[in-house]
Amino acid sequence: MDLAYNIRSGVPSDHPFVYSSWLKSLRQTPPWLFLTNKKYFEKMHDVIEYFLSKNRLLVASAQGMPDDIRGWVLASPSVVQYVYVKQGNRRLCMAENLVKASIGSDPERKLIVPFITRSGEKLGQFLVNQGIIRSFSASPAWEVFDAVRDWKRAAGKS
Repeated sequence: MDLAYNIRSGVPSDHPFVYSSWLKSLRQTPPWLFLTNKKYFEKMHDVIEYFLSKNRLLVASAQGMPDDIRGWVLASPSVVQYVYVKQGNRRLCMAENLVKASIGSDPERKLIVPFITRSGEKLGQFLVNQGIIRSFSASPAWEVFDAVRDWKRAAGKS
């Protein structure tokens, strides 16, 4: 497998992969582990839809093959909502490069991460150690669910 990749702006045809990879990778992480499948997938589908509407999606794809997605990041300037890299592409600095492409490099930035896995904790500490950000912290999940609820009401989706 060729490990070279390009980072590009996400497009709507990337969204199914974002939903699938996010839902599967976060599912086995506390506290999501303790929800029923029905509740988890229903709630998180709304969260992902909300974040896709409010943030920038960047995709790492195989060089010369933009539909071969290797990883992605969904972020705003101060919040990385989620970053995902396929198993065979990890340890290639892909997650680091996706985050840097989405938020830039600012040694004074305090990064907020609403959903974090063990891999995400390692990435956050690596970014701090490299001087890319000053610190990172998780935001309370209920704040995200409150924002999603309000967004759905305003959009007439609830």
